[in-house]
Amino acid sequence: MKELLEAISIVMLIWGILNIILFFKIWGMTNNIKTMKNIILSANSSDSEIAVGDFVYSFRLNQVCMVTKIHPGKDPYECVTFDTGNHLWFKEEEILLIKKRQ
Repeated sequence: MKELLEAISIVMLIWGILNIILFFKIWGMTNNIKTMKNIILSANSSDSEIAVGDFVYSFRLNQVCMVTKIHPGKDPYECVTFDTGNHLWFKEEEILLIKKRQ
């Protein structure tokens, strides 16, 4: 019985330490999200003109794309995705400028 209590107490001690480590990891990740949000908002507020070669965030796809063509019309922005290389068309309301082309 004493060995069982010792084993349970060791497991509980390890579990507690891992929970503390997990807490600080999640706390650090929330700081990274705040930093990314500030970068996106500052880039978007400085110059909102989207041009060919700019990196935009697609709300529809939940990922970053690059603008390849701009045509007047219903969906003027053609963007290419980085994971599959698909070319998709977006309205200005569906994308957010992240980084201007240098």
